[in-house]
Amino acid sequence: MKATIPTLLLLWCISIHSLLAKPSHSHRDGDEEPICDSSPLRPLRIAVIGAGPASLFLCHALEKLIKEHGIHTKSGRKMEVTAFERSSHPGGLWQPRNNAKSGVTIYDNMWTNGPSFQHEFYDYTYEEHFRRPVDVYFPRKDVLDYILARVQQNTTDFFEKYVRFDTEVINVRFSNAKKVFKVTVKDLMTGAVTSGYYEKCIWAAGAEGVPNVPRYASDLEEFGFEGRVIHSSDMANFEKDVRGKRILLIGGGLSAEDLALQAIKCGVEKVFVAARAKFGSSISMTTAWPDNKVEVLLGWNLASITEDGESLILESVTYDGEYYSRDEMYDDIFLDDVDTIIFCTGYDANINMLENSLQKGVSIDLEYENVESPTVSEDWSMEENCMTSRLGDVQPSLYLEYESGYNNPMVYRGVLISNPNMMFLSSFGSETPLLSIDVSAHLLAGYLYGTINLPTKTEMQKKNLERFHHMMHNPFSRMDADYAYSVAIEQWMETVNSTERLNASDEVVTTSAYCFDLYYLHQTMVDANYPIKLVGPEGLTCPSKFDHKIGNRNYLMPKGLTELGDLFVSMDMLCGEHRGSTRNDNRVKDQTPSKSTYRDYTDGAKFRSLHTHNEARPSLDDMWVNL
Repeated sequence: MKATIPTLLLLWCISIHSLLAKPSHSHRDGDEEPICDSSPLRPLRIAVIGAGPASLFLCHALEKLIKEHGIHTKSGRKMEVTAFERSSHPGGLWQPRNNAKSGVTIYDNMWTNGPSFQHEFYDYTYEEHFRRPVDVYFPRKDVLDYILARVQQNTTDFFEKYVRFDTEVINVRFSNAKKVFKVTVKDLMTGAVTSGYYEKCIWAAGAEGVPNVPRYASDLEEFGFEGRVIHSSDMANFEKDVRGKRILLIGGGLSAEDLALQAIKCGVEKVFVAARAKFGSSISMTTAWPDNKVEVLLGWNLASITEDGESLILESVTYDGEYYSRDEMYDDIFLDDVDTIIFCTGYDANINMLENSLQKGVSIDLEYENVESPTVSEDWSMEENCMTSRLGDVQPSLYLEYESGYNNPMVYRGVLISNPNMMFLSSFGSETPLLSIDVSAHLLAGYLYGTINLPTKTEMQKKNLERFHHMMHNPFSRMDADYAYSVAIEQWMETVNSTERLNASDEVVTTSAYCFDLYYLHQTMVDANYPIKLVGPEGLTCPSKFDHKIGNRNYLMPKGLTELGDLFVSMDMLCGEHRGSTRNDNRVKDQTPSKSTYRDYTDGAKFRSLHTHNEARPSLDDMWVNL
């Protein structure tokens, strides 16, 4: 039988492609066009940006699928994956400071702030790795060692197979005509710039890419402040910056909490923490501060400096649902002789390498994108929750708002709806970041390999709107979406004393916010076919009244949890109890309660592995400040 001309052309393309086919690390030089795009036999080439936990977990999940189902995807194509990492080492911001090239890393002495068993993985347990009982809270080095060992456990050549180190991604563009990404990279060892073509691109560079520093920080010296002004990412001279000094931390998140404790360990004289938010700050949960060296000021903002430069002036601020402004009801606070100001104001994701159309998965201007405001029905009312008795039934604003992170309308489960070939993998503020990343990595791996069907564009938009409606029933998440609700909370706070404000804030942060985070984690676990189930078939509900007591604190225990889910949540509640109490510790002679931090736990037997049921160590060997 004679071959037709199209058949000959196809065979020619395939033969040329086979001659030019290269290993997964190879990339076409310069601006060479992709070859034989129409060939059904060409490899599925995937570019991953970064080699931190997100990237490593994705490659690990893909490796598991390949070992289970074979190198070819469900569509019959061989998969080639390359992760580009600008550093010489894996681990992202978890790696030691002297290894990093990005300028943003976790400081070397950092410890985790949540229960360690919440980032133990089902396919590589702590018993397998550490071969000893573990602590409730981990130092940074233990976390990094565990992550790296996990991905290499059954793939000893993991990093040679998947990662190109010392390579910075400088530009990613998508061709609508050819349906491929042109990824331009720079070899940081040689300076050579090359380009390659990929059908899928996964941004996994981490949400903590660029320090977020307020504009006025650079003006402090001009206004007369003579001390040090740094961001929380600049820890190179931290001990020198705080020992024997009075410092101000600006921000109410977990980094401010941890740096306050690190400063005490380094011999600080006094720590002030100023947070604009009166309600919902993570640091408001912590009342156990060693030696009473920490003073937390909720609802205060650094406003100016006295003319002589000797005192910082803090002003009380109120939030109108969109902006913070001065609250004239309160006089200013003057902080004298502050030596160091540290901005614990978080980070922005580094997405500069992506063309504008691809950045929507992380950063988006909803008005510019002409995204319609989400709506609720006219007879909508909020389900009963921990704030109902305080606020009553608050009618929603006519104009509701999406927000980034959990509720970015441009993205569904990490997939860019306008271009599903572009994906994003990050924790985006999850209460359990490493577990959340691993679950999402399994989901995206399933999409890429073909074991999980990707919903249509219409289905993704519908599911996002359903999630928004669910979010509106949660006090913590509704504050970001509904101006009227945010104003109602602010007005209520002005009518009650500080104790009631703190109690309400504690309830919202530890229960409502947690319930929403757990709900989202559970939904992703189901979609990803993740082998852990925290919620039963009846679904998750969050009660409106206290029904659970641990130590000195009351909690709202979510309903519908599995046995593992109950253990998972209970360990978080126990950590909340650690933050709210100080304890005598018989390991240290003549020790007083004021010396303990929340990490000086003595109830390790209550913390158990979700996978092996092993208990944590009963307590640390010494006081945390001495370690």
